[in-house]
Amino acid sequence: MPKVLRSWCAVCLVVGLTAGLLLLAGCSDSGNKLVFQNVSERCSWSVDALIAFASFGGNGLRYVNSVNENGRSLRVLTPSDNDDDLTDEGGYHPCYSPDGLFIYFASRRDTGAGAPSVDIFRMDAGDGANLVQLTGDATDVAGQTADDSMPCIAPDGSKIAWISNRSIDGLPHVWIMDPDGSNKQQLTKDTEDAWPQFSPAADYIVYQSKAVGSNDTDLAVMDVAGSIGAVLTAANTPSREEAPAWSPVGNTILFHSNRSGDFDIYATTLTFPGGVPTASAPVQLTADARADGFPNWKPDGTQFVFTRDREVWIADADGSNQEQLTRRF
Repeated sequence: MPKVLRSWCAVCLVVGLTAGLLLLAGCSDSGNKLVFQNVSERCSWSVDALIAFASFGGNGLRYVNSVNENGRSLRVLTPSDNDDDLTDEGGYHPCYSPDGLFIYFASRRDTGAGAPSVDIFRMDAGDGANLVQLTGDATDVAGQTADDSMPCIAPDGSKIAWISNRSIDGLPHVWIMDPDGSNKQQLTKDTEDAWPQFSPAADYIVYQSKAVGSNDTDLAVMDVAGSIGAVLTAANTPSREEAPAWSPVGNTILFHSNRSGDFDIYATTLTFPGGVPTASAPVQLTADARADGFPNWKPDGTQFVFTRDREVWIADADGSNQEQLTRRF
């Protein structure tokens, strides 16, 4: 197991994050040690061999960072001035564009009227420059500013899927829009949804779904018109099936589940008999005593990235050769 990073760059990064002084964008590690980060939720793997993730600063807010696929060259992409308002909150839920040029992410940076809302933004992937806000100014059923999060862009770059509570029932549903933020369209209703991802051909979307009032979460799939849909995992079971990720080179879907007692990564494969999406029996890919979750694919489909107790890990597509890239505080 690699030893703790002791270079001056890492020392300044740890001190900066602990104090909430996230002004160290560009500080990088050229060694072979682990960097300290408290990672939050799903990571994203780019065609340029970079992995973006959100981690917590000392002020309790999340910030988008990137490392290379060896866990080195840490870069803070959304630095903060550490004030009490949220107009420059760093952000979370990063998603690389197919060409690796941009990162789409969620953040409470909205400077419009009312309390800061969570909205979808785009920035340059290399340095976080050229920030563009893609959603905002919508209200939920109670008249409060709506929240938009969990963006994912289609493999062909044609659409962005995301989660919003701007619908009439005020619940989180799957929406899609054009990459410039235009042509917003609601796809789901009557359920509480999360983590949409497109199929390789951008014709279907897999997502996490929960019946209103239930504690049971399942995987569901629908076409991009919202007309063909199916629940992929057994409903009304004690376990949770969440955060699906569709393979970029086939119909294998990764997800995390606590069906074995603690959270681990599983895989299922879709077939379409009679045009209806049907999932195979899930195969367990990780079996660590710690919580494994939020898997996401490498663009070539050979590996996936996931979180393990707020650390970034990667593994081969079958779950073998697991490697730790970051270390939690």
